[in-house]
Amino acid sequence: MKKNLFFIYVLLILSLTQVFVRNNFADIKTFYETSKSTVVSYSENNAGHYDYSVLYNIGRLDASYDQNSQLDTYRTQHYLLLGGIPANSRINSIKLYFYIGTSWNGGFTFKVTKISGAKTYGDLWTEIGSSAVQASNIQYNASQNWVSNSTITTTVTNAINSANNALYLGSLSQSEQLN
Repeated sequence: MKKNLFFIYVLLILSLTQVFVRNNFADIKTFYETSKSTVVSYSENNAGHYDYSVLYNIGRLDASYDQNSQLDTYRTQHYLLLGGIPANSRINSIKLYFYIGTSWNGGFTFKVTKISGAKTYGDLWTEIGSSAVQASNIQYNASQNWVSNSTITTTVTNAINSANNALYLGSLSQSEQLN
């Protein structure tokens, strides 16, 4: 049984700087996650299960789902509605901020993936772990809690130009077997 006890809360904030529309408008837009869904994969009586979780967001803690569960591993879907930016806007810079509520670090990192949206618990858990990585090696308790790269810029630009104007991201520990 794992002995490490932790609580991790992940909040994603997206900041777009210098959004240009028709070459005559510059602005800074900030979007907070609209909703979040956390799923847990766990083993009980030698069978695998998936369920919704309100306890943790990412990582692993045995017997956290219930007293008989093992291999309890958490992953989270983040949903951001990106209204207010016209399609085909030119975006110069995007920063994805992470608020991570934990006092426990342990040197562990997490990553963010691009996902397609809510599914059954098992499908969502699998999709978060197998989708394209947007950012990685983010420290649980880092002083620099934002990421900016061309992958995130492209992903957000595509979401703004999509029909639903929404972005779905997943977060998970990079060392799920350890933390």
